[in-house]
Amino acid sequence: MIDISALLYLVQDNEELKYRLLSLVEFTTEDIEIKEPKEFLSLLDVVEDETLDSLIDDNERIKQLLQEVNDWEQDKKTSAEYEKFCTKVLKILFLNDLTLWRKQQKSNDDLYRFDVICKIKDDVTRHI
Repeated sequence: MIDISALLYLVQDNEELKYRLLSLVEFTTEDIEIKEPKEFLSLLDVVEDETLDSLIDDNERIKQLLQEVNDWEQDKKTSAEYEKFCTKVLKILFLNDLTLWRKQQKSNDDLYRFDVICKIKDDVTRHI
């Protein structure tokens, strides 16, 4: 948790962020003493370079996916190609959260079709 005095400290040199923060609070902040959040800042120092590199890589992947979405030629692609593309996007976006992906299954009475089914990761990866 971080209190308002620490948030004010963090945005004090960025007018846009400061304005956005102040627009969210429903009280005056004029009497609040701005304090450096030493404990919070020390937590930020713990972030490793690998984590930052990973975030940059994720950003690039997302930019590429957005470009593919923007370049998608709806008239020239089939619905099956679109399903594959959507599955690819979901797998990339939810790599750390979902697992055990399965494609196109029908219900027993053939009334329903499930395009993609997956399991929320909970450190248990056995097949059902």
